[in-house]
Amino acid sequence: GAAGMAGAGGNPAVKCGDNAIRAKTQWTASASDECAPTCTDPNGPFTAALAIDADVGTRFATGKKQAGGEWLQVDLGAVGTVNRVTLNTTSATDYTRHYQVRVSNTSGDMAGQVLADGDGATGTSTINLSKTVNGRYVLISQTGNVGAATSWWSVNDLTISCQ
Repeated sequence: GAAGMAGAGGNPAVKCGDNAIRAKTQWTASASDECAPTCTDPNGPFTAALAIDADVGTRFATGKKQAGGEWLQVDLGAVGTVNRVTLNTTSATDYTRHYQVRVSNTSGDMAGQVLADGDGATGTSTINLSKTVNGRYVLISQTGNVGAATSWWSVNDLTISCQ
């Protein structure tokens, strides 16, 4: 690479201070499926926005069994430097069975590089990305499959950071 550039592709080294992540109140969330607005669960709706409301007493939920292909995306509102995603799921059955995390400057970028890939768990899962990257959109795909119709994908709280 050129002077001051890393690797053969010339990608600059990214540090946590490069692009500070905006306050969570400036983020927006969307999802492939959410239990809203006609959710049959009496405790719903469970919109994507509830995953980023900083309240573990609320939650985002798909409203259907995990079949793979579901996604939850957070728009940081501007490019931020990211290397960690933390998911909190209080349900014993509604945690992601398998996830993939991508960070991009393009909304819905399913073709982007997978920066983390693993099995989910109930409670708090800290997901360290394979590298520190700059991007506006953080896309979490739920790629697992669950036979039980009551095992939705739920996220009580999601945090995106650079550590």
